[in-house]
Amino acid sequence: MLSKKNIVAIAKYLAIFLKNIEDIDIDKGLDELHIYSFQGIRQISDEVFGNRQYLANFITNVQDYIQSNSVIQEDSEIDCDFFITFLYNIFLGRKPKNQSVIQPDADTTIKQIISTLFYSQEFLEKTAKSFEIEYKSPNYNKEKTAKSFEIEYKSQNYNKENILIIGNCQAEQLFKIFSIFQIKFNVFVLSVRLIKNLNESFKDNYLVKNIFQKYKFILTQELFDEKKFGKLITANLCSLLPEKIVTFPNIYFLGLHPDLAGFKTYLSPFRDHHSSIALKLHYNKITGQSNNLSKNIKDCIDSLKKEQIFTSSFSELMNRDKQWDVKIFDFISNNLTSLPLLLTINHPTTLLITEIARRIINHLELNQNSYSLPSSEFIFIDFIHESIWPIYDEIHQHFGLQYVAPKVFQCNVLYKYSFSIEEFINLSMDKYSEIKDEEFVATYNELRIAEDFY
Repeated sequence: MLSKKNIVAIAKYLAIFLKNIEDIDIDKGLDELHIYSFQGIRQISDEVFGNRQYLANFITNVQDYIQSNSVIQEDSEIDCDFFITFLYNIFLGRKPKNQSVIQPDADTTIKQIISTLFYSQEFLEKTAKSFEIEYKSPNYNKEKTAKSFEIEYKSQNYNKENILIIGNCQAEQLFKIFSIFQIKFNVFVLSVRLIKNLNESFKDNYLVKNIFQKYKFILTQELFDEKKFGKLITANLCSLLPEKIVTFPNIYFLGLHPDLAGFKTYLSPFRDHHSSIALKLHYNKITGQSNNLSKNIKDCIDSLKKEQIFTSSFSELMNRDKQWDVKIFDFISNNLTSLPLLLTINHPTTLLITEIARRIINHLELNQNSYSLPSSEFIFIDFIHESIWPIYDEIHQHFGLQYVAPKVFQCNVLYKYSFSIEEFINLSMDKYSEIKDEEFVATYNELRIAEDFY
């Protein structure tokens, strides 16, 4: 029969871990321990990880206990292998993989065991998944990671930092690029592009603050709309956790793609990205101004307000850069004509996103090693695998670009979804023809497409 003191000790730890968490039946989990079953404890774990508010409280409670001087009186008399099995079930929702991990060194305390599990890679991954935050450890090694899931008291690195990146698809790119830096930290990303109902998931300041306490740094693009992003908006994060927040660039530059217009109501072959040339030509067609398509495409490109759009977008980028903790405008300004920096108006090449990553590392003072820019091999990979809005020959020549730019529209996979400009315009106009003429004309005027041309 299991010692009563073991049950009493576990009950006290559950009371600490589950403080301020209601509607969880602790007694049922304890009852099943009498018959050496951890099913009830795993159910408690599932309930905690299935509710973001519960999990935020759980994280705070465990962290507070680890940092406190509190000690459970029964610790010295706990059946250690049984208690470690309990901890695996409550933290990780599973049993230990083998007997060796439940036999710690004699001088290892219960609090050290709890700390090891709390800071373990598996617990980080499990927590991140519950909050829909993607997780990545640079220089990932499957064999090493699998081993680290067991308790490793002597090799545990308590100084390993956690970094959270918040933002759009550029944050997702940055998340991948961070793995090339030889720095010992855990990287997480919260993609505002992929998670629905952010305003509902992050509507409570207490929840947000508790979740984000585990991160040494929170790198975020500027988020302004509370109706869309909830308490993740940058101003709120800065008020809650000012010492952790670092704002980094959100690249948007229209200068090399002056015909690109975003509009979600209609779809083009490039999803919600439209060419003002296609919109103008379809407008001309339904209003009786249509002529030879190829000639009109060239005329439209020639008549685009290239210089005006470039200057306006350049000035906007410069002003936005002043608001960011990590600056990038100088690099773009110095290299825009000599290096390929943009695949679309808001999708940087690997070269540019890597430069942003390098500057973040320098800003955080995490790395003193010099770093060289990626080779042309990186750019070649971008051109094969990424979505691309081409830089037209007329634009290329007008601004004197010194690199070879792609000449086709590409949606994700080069050989399946690549279009010449004529094909793209034709396909776009085919889609627009499905819209009622009066509705299209109203949209065309609302978007003020005519103002893009002389």
